[in-house]
Amino acid sequence: MRLTLVVFKTHIVKIMTKIMIKVITGAKKQEIRKESDYFKIYLKSKPEKEKANKELIDLLSCHFNIPKTNIKIIKGHHSKNKLIEFCKR
Repeated sequence: MRLTLVVFKTHIVKIMTKIMIKVITGAKKQEIRKESDYFKIYLKSKPEKEKANKELIDLLSCHFNIPKTNIKIIKGHHSKNKLIEFCKR
């Protein structure tokens, strides 16, 4: 997990955190597991028509109590290995 602070003069404008995740689709239940250097996330959706990515954003939003608009997939839109960025303003 990487933490980046964007500072303007003496005020913190934005805090960004990036995490690596591995997505398992077609699971019986949703689950988030912390592995050594990444999160393993189980989703019910199949990877069709962005359904799994939308479910992933919803799950991360609920789990970390962050608005969906502050969660972005940076890398891996069509892969099971993804880089996710959280922004807090």
